[in-house]
Amino acid sequence: MSYYELSKNSLSNINLNSDIDSDYDKILTALHNAGEACVSRCKVSFFEHCWDDDLNDLKAKSVEEHRLWVSCGRPRSGLFYQERRVTRVAYKRAIRNKRKDHDHSVSNDLHECLLSKDIDGFRKTWKGKLGTKSSLPECVDDVPDCSAIAQLFANGFADACKPNSQNQFALLKEEFTQSYYDYPHCSSDLECDSISVSCVGSNINKLQSGKAAGVDGIEAEHLKLAHPIVVTLLCTLFNKMLPCSGSRTLSQWCNHSGS
Repeated sequence: MSYYELSKNSLSNINLNSDIDSDYDKILTALHNAGEACVSRCKVSFFEHCWDDDLNDLKAKSVEEHRLWVSCGRPRSGLFYQERRVTRVAYKRAIRNKRKDHDHSVSNDLHECLLSKDIDGFRKTWKGKLGTKSSLPECVDDVPDCSAIAQLFANGFADACKPNSQNQFALLKEEFTQSYYDYPHCSSDLECDSISVSCVGSNINKLQSGKAAGVDGIEAEHLKLAHPIVVTLLCTLFNKMLPCSGSRTLSQWCNHSGS
């Protein structure tokens, strides 16, 4: 079953209630379960960067000749032995040539970027083809625990954001408070603008694919390839956060923004 069908089955069973955190978790769980069931996961270095259809054909032919050689009792000479050896050598030689051609193409790309003074393109090519993944430090300020490290950063940012002058801070705070209360908020007799389904759908379609997921593990493809019912659910969830609905905010957003 495809991701589209699985997301449809999972999302259609969601009943939204007054708890926005619970609704948010339901949507995340449905998208994660559908993605894990349909999308295979592998390491970054799993695929050969120079692989193409020619290597697929040579690999299939080599495997076929090897199986035929095994079924004939693994002879050490004769037609089946020679065919297996020839196809195997051709397959390995093609892999070496493809890797060599790829290295030359990378060198040419780097050379062209330097000639055109395209520094950004040079850095992207170098990092994408030749760069190595940097390892993260195991501890910060002799603190190995991840939660404690996050708290260290939170404390550092909190200290950096403290006002330099308490008098000026109090003056600006009073000015903001007065402006806030003077602002025409939504009231019971004045309807505030709600978020439409078309607005949510158009913004989802504008998301750029191939980007890393956020703290919730949701990528743009989770939303863009899912059943359109996810747009309706998100629209309902967002409207619950509007001022006319109580100005509620997801607790996960508050926790992550603080750390």
